[in-house]
Amino acid sequence: MPKFFFDDFSYSDLKPAIESHNERCSLLPTISLECVDLGHWDQFYNLHEGKFFFPRAFLLCEFPELSSCERVLECGFGNGSNLSALLKDSKADVFGCEVSLSALNCVGRLPNFVDFVKSGRLKTFLWNLALHQPPFELPVMDAVILFFVCSANLPQNQLQMIKHAVSTLRVGGCVCFRDYAIGDVAQLRAPDAAILTPSSHVRPDGTLSYFFSVEEVTSLLEAGGLEVEECTVHTVENKNRRSGISLKRAFIHAKGVRK
Repeated sequence: MPKFFFDDFSYSDLKPAIESHNERCSLLPTISLECVDLGHWDQFYNLHEGKFFFPRAFLLCEFPELSSCERVLECGFGNGSNLSALLKDSKADVFGCEVSLSALNCVGRLPNFVDFVKSGRLKTFLWNLALHQPPFELPVMDAVILFFVCSANLPQNQLQMIKHAVSTLRVGGCVCFRDYAIGDVAQLRAPDAAILTPSSHVRPDGTLSYFFSVEEVTSLLEAGGLEVEECTVHTVENKNRRSGISLKRAFIHAKGVRK
């Protein structure tokens, strides 16, 4: 069983750094989020070619209910880190959608991809979750995975994304949510030129990052038609053995069940 790290340090330890970040942001000019271009994902995947994430072996440790699902949809599967874990460690039929055609090409490099598609266990397709209903009629899902998807979009689009995802679920089905929390090292280390608001910045490759509070995510999931069973911050400390540098990561972990 892989190890799952989620409480390496107290989230309250980040409070001074968060306050310092907010003070820094208050001195910066206000930038409208309306000017953000969200069309950088094809370039992103073409550049990295799927070589930047490791398979999430801890997925079923984090959300054990996925192991008993018959059908799972992942919205925004990236290079397929979760898809690989689901296909290997569960018996579910797996559906995966992406906004980027290049991501679909990346996921085609997964081991045994063709065999999984031919067997009917895997179906991938394009879907802009923020703008549209599913592009075709999907079977009813037992679970939906939303990992680092809402943070890549504008705040005004996030609720619509949740609603579209929930629309694919059966009653009693769950949304498994993981995203960046306020105080994550990526937020606190963002240069001034990248900061749009205290909670959002643009990465060097042009993609967007948004950092959530527990209260924000709870409100989003509830407004999307879910009963929130879990919503907390998981902390992970990554240490570079050579440099001795420690990176303190903070992620929102949440689960909501369709009413």
